[in-house]
Amino acid sequence: MARTRVSSRGQVVIPKAIRDAVRWSEGTDVDVELENDVVTLRRVVPERRRATLEEVRRVAGILKYNGPPKSIAEMDKAVGDMFRREWKK
Repeated sequence: MARTRVSSRGQVVIPKAIRDAVRWSEGTDVDVELENDVVTLRRVVPERRRATLEEVRRVAGILKYNGPPKSIAEMDKAVGDMFRREWKK
């Protein structure tokens, strides 16, 4: 157990050992819950969203292709050819 004090502005310092144990760093969002006389802090887990293909292309610099659209069959064949080349090494 660790002891801390509430400041005049209502702030509480969470001891470093506890922050390290729960991997909280500056800027971590927490939910505060009161039940009877117990205050509970829980880290807010951000909702994950899937990146769009445009975001992947822009950020990762992949998916560059300047040609006519390919069919699913053509893409499947290209991926299969690539794996066969790689596995022969």
